[in-house]
Amino acid sequence: LNFPKAQHMFSGDGLVGSGIKGTVDIIPAGWSQLFILSAGRGISDGMMAWGDHMLKFTGKLRAGMYADEVVGTIGFWTDNGGYYHYDTGTNETYEEVLPRVKAYHDSIGVPFRHWQFDSWFYPKDGGVNPGGGGGAVVNWTAMPSVFPHGMAYIQSKLGLPIVMHNRQWSPKSDYVKNEPFKWYKSGKAAIPEDPEAFFTWFFKQQEGWGLAM
Repeated sequence: LNFPKAQHMFSGDGLVGSGIKGTVDIIPAGWSQLFILSAGRGISDGMMAWGDHMLKFTGKLRAGMYADEVVGTIGFWTDNGGYYHYDTGTNETYEEVLPRVKAYHDSIGVPFRHWQFDSWFYPKDGGVNPGGGGGAVVNWTAMPSVFPHGMAYIQSKLGLPIVMHNRQWSPKSDYVKNEPFKWYKSGKAAIPEDPEAFFTWFFKQQEGWGLAM
């Protein structure tokens, strides 16, 4: 519960085990780890029971299940399997096509209340496979070939909350090279050493995007 380096290790034959990840080199003297074992009858009951324990531990109240503008409404998604996943169906940009798609939805009365942009909108450091995987994020902004006038412009045309995909940061990312944050880096990914500081700064960069999730 109190440190992210712990993980479930094994279960079976009446046994369950938890411990520390094998990537940890040193455990300081006096260090302790909390675990929670929760059970219920069936999947839904089990998850709700686990949630009750977590809420009690953190001192938080359960949020309304459908209070969020994304989970509480139906939306138009462009992720893997969707018609507009890495393809507009024409030689036009997403900026040209998506407002017409929304206008059509509105004309036939489909009550979409949010949209989703998948990984097709931002630049990556490598190629993308047919499922959309491959390549880490270089900069979490719109490519000119997708939204030539930027994210705030397409939001002005759609006017709905947007769910926006993200994935691992590239070690070649503009944030790694140009911003005053320290990073853990491998050959394929980078993680900020101080995630709270980085993301507090990062989520101030999307003004006007309509970013909801």
